[in-house]
Amino acid sequence: MVEDENYTASELQLLGIFIEHVVRTWRNSTTRSDLKGVASGCVFNVLKERHRRLARKVGSREGLVSVSRVLGFSINPGLGGIGLRGTGVWEFIDLPEPGACRSWKSSQRRE
Repeated sequence: MVEDENYTASELQLLGIFIEHVVRTWRNSTTRSDLKGVASGCVFNVLKERHRRLARKVGSREGLVSVSRVLGFSINPGLGGIGLRGTGVWEFIDLPEPGACRSWKSSQRRE
């Protein structure tokens, strides 16, 4: 299991399973071919709805990107829309590269 001093092993496992589920569910919903994955803000908003306590611990979209990286997920930049501060770079969370460590799966049952 990947270790992070801010999270317990069970929290990291839950985050890994949750992020993988959300990314698998929504990763092909974009119409832009230059974007790979799911916008980190969208994943964080779903986390706030489904796992409020864990979302408070993660703290923000940036915190989710950080823990996603620790868990082995791919983080991809993509040009975002125009907001109050102008055009920016968004971060998209995608499934791990083939062969990457998926430590949160180690204690899941095989189907």
